[in-house]
Amino acid sequence: MIGAYLRKHTLRSNGRRTELNPEHIPELDGLRGCAIAAVLIYHFSNELPKIPGVGLLIHFGWSGVDLFFVLSGFLITRILVKTRTRPGFFKNFYARRLLRIFPVYYWTLAVVIPLFGAVAALRAAIPSRHDLSFYWIYLQNWTPLMQALNQQSFGHFWSLAVEEQFYWIWPVVVWRVPSRRLMAVSISGFFLAFALRLLIPSHWFIWRATFTRMDALMMGSICTLALDNLLFKKWLSKRVKFFAIPSLCLLAAVIFGDRFLGERFTDTVGLSAIAVSYGLLLLYAAHAQGAIGAVLRSSMLTGLGKYSYGIYVYHLPLAAMLALIPIHSGLLMFALLMTGSIGLGAVSYELAEKRILRLKSRFA
Repeated sequence: MIGAYLRKHTLRSNGRRTELNPEHIPELDGLRGCAIAAVLIYHFSNELPKIPGVGLLIHFGWSGVDLFFVLSGFLITRILVKTRTRPGFFKNFYARRLLRIFPVYYWTLAVVIPLFGAVAALRAAIPSRHDLSFYWIYLQNWTPLMQALNQQSFGHFWSLAVEEQFYWIWPVVVWRVPSRRLMAVSISGFFLAFALRLLIPSHWFIWRATFTRMDALMMGSICTLALDNLLFKKWLSKRVKFFAIPSLCLLAAVIFGDRFLGERFTDTVGLSAIAVSYGLLLLYAAHAQGAIGAVLRSSMLTGLGKYSYGIYVYHLPLAAMLALIPIHSGLLMFALLMTGSIGLGAVSYELAEKRILRLKSRFA
């Protein structure tokens, strides 16, 4: 049912690609669909039977958030670089971001949290009053500095804060820094995040603080700026088909490093390796042809990508509500969680978000 809905409401993009489309890259919508699928499976994996070996891959679904970061860094830098000299640069950028992000985010805070607060069995699923105040200003990822958190069903909002803070700062950097130096700034930001993680012992601070997670965002920016170089683009066109192999090898190394070397490895080397891996994967996906390109352009994956923001926001609050239903089959609960999350994201987009997004045309 959900698959049919996605196929009906998502345009299929056909045709082989030989270079990046300057306006829209449908393969990246498919990559975003992969990212949200990985996050959902990871968060709902407790409902699945334990299968030896498969558990390692399922557990690694948390890195879908890093793939979102790389995609955001790529697409936002691409927009900013193209529009930096146009009138209304800041006004147009921030207005378009506000229309895309704020409605779903603040609707969830304003409606879902009071609803949970009114139901005794759901009160434990919302942040404390102290912590909730940070959510309204997109600073919830910094609260570990102040006290232990009880974020529960809204714990995943930390990544929304990281991206929003990136949107606050990065446009100013792109506007102020000369084009010839922007690549150096992006590379410096990547290595700064890695260096900070080496110096910081706290796992939760590393995991959620913007400056310790910005290497994935910077990797996306590096990919965009590299593609602006004609020599690199020519070099890439002949070799990008080989990028999938090192990308997957890096991911495999981090998966096994996390398993056998522990949390500290993942918090330091692992996160940067994931960023590089997903940067390579992004470049590969954007040029993908044949069967891989067709899969990434499929209506199922591009549909998931289009609805991914709403799916991400709603999926854990939905899980808290479904937990009140006495369902004894883990597979049935998993199916309800997956279809319910995707369905909510699709309905939210088609009934509300899409209409709001039409206003973006006023800020071209």
